[in-house]
Amino acid sequence: MSITKISDKYQVVIPKTNREKLNLKQGQKLMVYTIGSHLIMSPKHKNYADRLEGLGKETWKNIDPLKYIIEERKSWDKKTH
Repeated sequence: MSITKISDKYQVVIPKTNREKLNLKQGQKLMVYTIGSHLIMSPKHKNYADRLEGLGKETWKNIDPLKYIIEERKSWDKKTH
């Protein structure tokens, strides 16, 4: 955990260890929002498709996608007859 302070101009310095961990660069934009009493800042990505790539991959960890699709389509046939 790092600690920083808000300047009299409401500016905040992101500690070096955090900048390096997130590979932040000068001039890069950050998204800032609050959840309850927490302030969240995260890098704004140029391409959200790249950012979302692989999201939820753990959902399919123990499932064969082809088998799942075949079973799902079979259930559609049962519902229509």
